Amino acid sequence: DFSQLTIPIDMAIQVYKSGIPPEFLVEMGRRAIAAPNIDMVGLHVHQGRHHASLWFWEGLMSRFGKLAGELVAAWDGWQPREIDIGGGWPSPRDPLNEELPRSEFVLTALGFPLLAGLRGLGARLYHRALAGLVPLLSSHRFRATPPSIEQYAATSVRALRRELQAARISTAGVRLQIEPGRSMYGDAGIHLARVKTVKRQSQPFPYAWVLTDTTTFFLAGGHFERSRFRHVVANKADRPVAMTADLVGHSCFADQIVLGARLPEVVPGDVIALLETGAYQESSASNFNALPRPATVMVCGDQADVVRRAETVEDVYRRDLAPPRMHRFQGAHSDPVAMEIQS
Repeated sequence: DFSQLTIPIDMAIQVYKSGIPPEFLVEMGRRAIAAPNIDMVGLHVHQGRHHASLWFWEGLMSRFGKLAGELVAAWDGWQPREIDIGGGWPSPRDPLNEELPRSEFVLTALGFPLLAGLRGLGARLYHRALAGLVPLLSSHRFRATPPSIEQYAATSVRALRRELQAARISTAGVRLQIEPGRSMYGDAGIHLARVKTVKRQSQPFPYAWVLTDTTTFFLAGGHFERSRFRHVVANKADRPVAMTADLVGHSCFADQIVLGARLPEVVPGDVIALLETGAYQESSASNFNALPRPATVMVCGDQADVVRRAETVEDVYRRDLAPPRMHRFQGAHSDPVAMEIQS
């Protein structure tokens, strides 16, 4: 689940940039233990998000426990006082990679042989085939609700304790730490976007887009992870599905937020709520196309407070500085300048 590529988990772990390669651990640990200005209190492993299944965490903690035993033996009986097993716990509606099937097929070489073969049918039949193919590639499968934090804890701690005890590492008084941030606040974030217009085409095959006043660049963390955010038309939440369209942003980029979203009939002014945006979205937002980032509102019960104001265009450009050597050109030319307009 963590990797967008179809490769084994152990391969993904090897190419993941974080952490210390195991081949260096023994010597680094010896140096740290011997250093007068370092108190090496424990061990830390962090896998980010790899898999929601309990079997993954059973295997991960078993291997971590074995590694801890190997290190303690190499470090002449040093004993950890803290063990941090990191994060990776999914949130209830974790959208990770749920947008991948269609985009991977359309935007990479995986679909090339089929599309190249369909070209031989001629333009009319080719586009008719595409009209039937593209909707099939829209991912509307949302994963089942992941195990509870209690189940993760029981599975992880059981496997870890078993291996530590087998390695004669006492767990009495050892502080166990976890990093469950995403699972706790991922579903706390709701991103609101207003519909600007609905664009439809009938040729060469039917298609529709719902253009909103937001952008994937305000949701960059999810975009990089190919997350498919669950979505609700906030002012029409009880209306039945009446249309299928791509939810897109208003930058000049492709700006695909949700491909093939199934929605009630929407019109300009409707508000779409994107769910499960509490992890990484605000911190990864950028000002692509000089778009001012939106405000953040904290809601608790019936109370709502702006905790981060919306940016202005002046905020976006405030860091820009014109070198003094360019000041002499101001007012030197009055010729009209043609400006490209992108709609």
